[in-house]
Amino acid sequence: MKKLSVGVLMLGFILPVGIAGAADIKVLSTGNMQTVLAEITPDFERTTGHKLVIEYGSTPRIKARAATDSRED
Repeated sequence: MKKLSVGVLMLGFILPVGIAGAADIKVLSTGNMQTVLAEITPDFERTTGHKLVIEYGSTPRIKARAATDSRED
């Protein structure tokens, strides 16, 4: 049930972006999500046509990367 909830949560954040067409979608995640994301990524990519580009790191590193990416937009 936990994996399903994470997948639904992830899809809830990503699907609104899908209206614009297929794209590479950046996902920043802590390492403890690797197993879950590896499990749901193929189904997500096949279903939506979007490719997930996943970067894993520690929480401080992901926070810093997200802040850097948001400044570039």
